[in-house]
Amino acid sequence: MMSSLIVALIPPGRVPDHVCAAHNAAVKLGRRYITQADSPENIFVALLGLHQRVYLVIDGLDEATRIPDVLDSLLSISQTSQNLTLMVFSRDVPCINKRLSHAVHINLTPESTKPDIDKYVHDEIDKLEIPEMTPHIKEHATRFLQDRANGMFLWATLMVDSLRASTSEQNFADTMADVPTGLTDLWLRGIHQLWQKSSNMRGLARQTILWVCTAFVPLQWSELQCALALDLQAPNFLPERKPFLQVTLDLCSPFVSYDITSQTIRPVHPSFHDFIFGCEVQDIAQLPERAFFCSKPEAHRMLSLHCLTYLTQAYSAHSNLIEQPLTRYACLWWTKHLLATEPCQELADAAETFLSLHRRAWILHFLVWEKTTYPLHILARYHTDLLNWSSHNSSMFNLTLDLASVIIDINKMRLHQRTTAFPYLDPLQQLAHSMTYFDNMMVARDLARLLTQANQLPPGISLFESALADQSTYSGTPDAPDSVWLLNVLGLLYDQQSLTEKATSIQERALAIQSTHLGVTHPETVWTQNELGRMYRHQSRYAEAETMHLTALHTLRSLLPDPNQQSHSPEIAWTSSTLARVYRKQHNPAASLPHLTSALKTRTHLIGPTHPHSLWLLSDIAQCHYELGDFDFAERYHREAMAGRTEVLGLEHPDTLWSLNNLGVVLAAKAVATSTGDGVARDRWRDEAEEMQRRAYEAQKKVLGVAHPHTVWTRDVLSTIPPAVGPLQSVLAPSQN
Repeated sequence: MMSSLIVALIPPGRVPDHVCAAHNAAVKLGRRYITQADSPENIFVALLGLHQRVYLVIDGLDEATRIPDVLDSLLSISQTSQNLTLMVFSRDVPCINKRLSHAVHINLTPESTKPDIDKYVHDEIDKLEIPEMTPHIKEHATRFLQDRANGMFLWATLMVDSLRASTSEQNFADTMADVPTGLTDLWLRGIHQLWQKSSNMRGLARQTILWVCTAFVPLQWSELQCALALDLQAPNFLPERKPFLQVTLDLCSPFVSYDITSQTIRPVHPSFHDFIFGCEVQDIAQLPERAFFCSKPEAHRMLSLHCLTYLTQAYSAHSNLIEQPLTRYACLWWTKHLLATEPCQELADAAETFLSLHRRAWILHFLVWEKTTYPLHILARYHTDLLNWSSHNSSMFNLTLDLASVIIDINKMRLHQRTTAFPYLDPLQQLAHSMTYFDNMMVARDLARLLTQANQLPPGISLFESALADQSTYSGTPDAPDSVWLLNVLGLLYDQQSLTEKATSIQERALAIQSTHLGVTHPETVWTQNELGRMYRHQSRYAEAETMHLTALHTLRSLLPDPNQQSHSPEIAWTSSTLARVYRKQHNPAASLPHLTSALKTRTHLIGPTHPHSLWLLSDIAQCHYELGDFDFAERYHREAMAGRTEVLGLEHPDTLWSLNNLGVVLAAKAVATSTGDGVARDRWRDEAEEMQRRAYEAQKKVLGVAHPHTVWTRDVLSTIPPAVGPLQSVLAPSQN
């Protein structure tokens, strides 16, 4: 929404300097589209200053996605801007009411809206171009509709449309004699009229209504057209089956609205969405039109099945469906539709067939199309949810190695090299190129962790070593700039294998190539400097690590001289957090805290407080407080991190178990600190500390194995817990690199 508002406020014929500066800064860092990292709210506020007064009217806020984020942002701006007046129209929704409790409210009741509806009905009836209609009939129709509208503007509009469509005086009189008593009655009569159509028209109307009411985002007509043309029983998609726009709109006009500007179709009113899913109709099973109604889970089942069928056909050999509009929606949303329904064999079979044949193609599209900074976390969550939905059918997907292969192919596409694995993906070349070096590094870092947790590091490393050899052959030299990203990834993977010397050597090689071909201040060089800083930290070469991170930080700040851009930069936040870990290793938590705090503020703004990357920083902040002796703050932040990880990652995720370890250490330290004071509190903290470590140990044995370093660490800690908790005082939980 913010990007649309920015466009609306740009003066005609002239792009303001600050918008150009924001664009140029984003381009320097490799971004091709506006993101939260570009501080769109600040750009919007600066544009407000170019206008004497701005009136912003938001209609139907209750129908928007991410309502709290949108409303919080706009309210914050309106409270600090002197020339912005904000007006919001919405149904009675708690999350909106809470945020607008301080604002002036106008409750639209039937009584308050009656004058406007009366005027509308009068004017529209008066404009009816029916020569045979006498003034007396017009006056009677006007009063009749005015008396029965009961505050429902939509009802009045649809009734006027019905009268306008009258074919004779008798038809006009029949419409007046049998008007619906409300929206539910109006919807039901419209469905009844659809039922009188031919079977083909009924089928088209039913599919249109289900797609429009069930889709997670408003569909463009081109997307809906493809969805309506799909035949689940046909082996191939036939473009000639696409329905005509006007025919579809005329057929479903009482129920859907079409926006010409955005070319999107959506329900004409939220009440129709509730109606079609059976919330307002009694005895649906007795109605002949019952085929038009279904439960929400059933609607999601149908859409998921359609998406899977469409994608299966799209990814088939020699298919041009990959370029069709529905491919993007189907790719991004089929899993959410599936997870919104109950497990059934037909859908499970369709999902398993699709994933067994085309999961790599799907993962590639998902990573390129999902416009978030950390798409692997979404895929990892889908992986877990799909396994749970299918009762842990492990053949659903092999996420980690598939991801490794796909990421290698994305890199080839980014370098504009054809990949034989996906010869039909040429339309994605530009999208893949729009992924910044930072995006690719974040994907690689998350992949390294996933491979480690799945015990698949060796085959993952083999894939990237083969890719590096292929790249060297393709480039004609082992030290070509195009090899650097693969070197970075291999450095991450070697580090996960604890091959620190090898990881350091390969990152130094990457930095030498970039320094020669790109220069030490190039944005891509920054990430090798950061990775090399991490490796120096692991080798206890703290001065060299600090130099690397400070150099990277200086480069990023010079590329983004605006303090507002710096405070919203994920690149600067990441670099600050890695520098903070160097200070912690140097036993200087006081120097570490400001960097961690600013990085957490940025990440919370960009990706939310419960994203795994935000929770890493929260855990680091808790550790700093522990090292400073601020045990109460340390406990508070570790509990927040543990709650967030439990919610987002699950009870048995290694990160959640780290939080249990860390919290146990802090509670033990609190017990030791009160050893001569409150005995009840001391014993309570000591008992809870032991409980945390035991919970972590049992889960680590199950998830990581008895020989894993974290499991061994927890076992050793438990063996030191006697009735007195003194031995726990100096224990530190395993650090997260």
